[in-house]
Amino acid sequence: MDFGVYTPELREIMDEAMYAPLSREAIAKLPLHTRCRLIRHMTQRLLADNKIDWNNMATDALSAIGRSFDVSDYYVEWQDTRANRLIKTLKEGGLETQVSGREKRFRPVLNTIRHWDHASPQQRKDTLRTTTGLHKRTFMEGIGSSVSINHTFAEFAPRKSKGGMTVLFGTFTGSLEHGRGRIKQNTHDAADFDDALQALDTGHHEMDHGIHFCLAVEYHHGRIRPDHPLHDDARYFHATEVRDAGIPPAIPDAYDAQTFEVLATREGRAIAAGIYGLAL
Repeated sequence: MDFGVYTPELREIMDEAMYAPLSREAIAKLPLHTRCRLIRHMTQRLLADNKIDWNNMATDALSAIGRSFDVSDYYVEWQDTRANRLIKTLKEGGLETQVSGREKRFRPVLNTIRHWDHASPQQRKDTLRTTTGLHKRTFMEGIGSSVSINHTFAEFAPRKSKGGMTVLFGTFTGSLEHGRGRIKQNTHDAADFDDALQALDTGHHEMDHGIHFCLAVEYHHGRIRPDHPLHDDARYFHATEVRDAGIPPAIPDAYDAQTFEVLATREGRAIAAGIYGLAL
C-alpha cells in the first residue's frame, strides 16, 4: 500500500506516534494540516496491518490526535442557537391549531414520528428527509446555500472491526469539487431504524456532518472571510476533507474520539430529542 510522501519531520512524528504515546503538548504544536496528514497515514497503516498496534499505543495516539482539534466557543453557541431555531420552526409549523397556512406544514411530519410503528417505509423516509433538510436550511441561512445534500437510504449489515462487529448507522460523503454531499442512512434492523428516536438521531448526526461539509465548501471557495467568527472552524472542516483525515469506524475508539464525531453525536442527539419531544 502506498502511504504517500513523508517529510523528514512527518516521518519522525509518525515513528513516535506508532510506537509510543504522543504528549498533548507535542500534538498541540503540530500545524493543522500536519495533524490531518498524520491521521491519514496512521489510519492507513493500522488498516493495512493492525498487528503493529502493540498494546494499543498507535490507536491511543491516533485518538489523541483526532480529539486535539478545538472548535470556537462561537461555533458551540451558534450550533445551539440554530438547533433551538430548528425546533421552534417545527413547533410553530406543527402544533398550532390554525386550519390552514404555514402553521400546519409540519404537522404530518410530527404525526409520522408519533405513530412511527405504523408509518410506511416511504413515510418514514420522507419525514427524515424533511427534518434533515430543514436542519441544513436553518443552520446555513445567511452563510451559504449552494451545497446540495441528498438523503438516501440503504440496508447494510454490521461490519467486522477491531474488537468485534460494528453497526454503521449512517454515512456522509461529499465532493468539494462538485459542492454536493450525500447522506446514506442504514435501514437494517441492527441500526434500529424502527425506533423513531434512533432514526432521527442518525439522520441528524449525519446532517451535522453535512453542515461541517457546507462550511468546508464555503471555506474552499473563499466565501468565509478571515474575520468571520466561523472562519477557523470552517478551516478545520476543510482540512479534514482535503486531507481525507477521517478515522473510519473500523478503528472504533479513535473514530469516536474525533472532534467532528463528538460534535455530530452531541448535536444529533439534541435535535433528535427535541423533535421527538414535540411529536409525543
